[in-house]
Amino acid sequence: GCATTICTDKTGTLTTNEMTVRAVFMEEYDFTCTDAAQSLGDMIVKSLQRPSAEVLQLLANLVAVNTMDETIVRKDGTRSGNPTECALLQFVRDLGFDYEFIRNNTRGRSGVGALSEFLSEGKQMNFSSARKMMSWAVPLDNGGYRLYTKGAPEVVLKRCSRELVHGHADMPDNVRGKIHEMIEVYARRGMRTLGLAYRDFPKNTKITDIDENDMTLVALVGIEDPLRAEVPHAIEKCYRAGIDVR
Repeated sequence: GCATTICTDKTGTLTTNEMTVRAVFMEEYDFTCTDAAQSLGDMIVKSLQRPSAEVLQLLANLVAVNTMDETIVRKDGTRSGNPTECALLQFVRDLGFDYEFIRNNTRGRSGVGALSEFLSEGKQMNFSSARKMMSWAVPLDNGGYRLYTKGAPEVVLKRCSRELVHGHADMPDNVRGKIHEMIEVYARRGMRTLGLAYRDFPKNTKITDIDENDMTLVALVGIEDPLRAEVPHAIEKCYRAGIDVR
């Protein structure tokens, strides 16, 4: 006899079983990596549409500061903690940043070394199923604060009045509509989508006065469990041989 159909599990068999950032919409450009053998971060670094170094640093700072200490992505590739946060931290690594260095050298966020005594100067706003977002405020050198936020895209977008495009841009209805379209595009691809935003507060702001409104949208990220690099070619060979893969 001969085989006509292969029935296979998906998660961990066809896929890597690791949540991974595979798309990001920032500065009104959709970066989507379809090459299973390449990371999105590597694709962006090599792209002609690569965002400025300042924007990428802001993105890296946002992720490094506004993730939990219990979420760890080790340099050997092993992970522990929240799978979504692991995906974000690996994305930062793939962009060429060291999230641990950023976190440990941010006043109001670092819990190690000389900066640990200033940890109380920061403010964490925890994630909950009701809020659907998480934020962390840290002091700036000028005496103000910077708030970093991540969460459900529709929730974060409602609290944003600007989009980051070559500086702080306004967000007219047509731009807001385009962002909503990208949220839907990522959802149709089966991706878990997050919105990333920030806001700077001026000097003399009290930490108790910081709120998660009037923010600037930095990016939308699309996270999925991607196919293993060898899978597309293997499935193509099956189809050429007349074998269905289900």
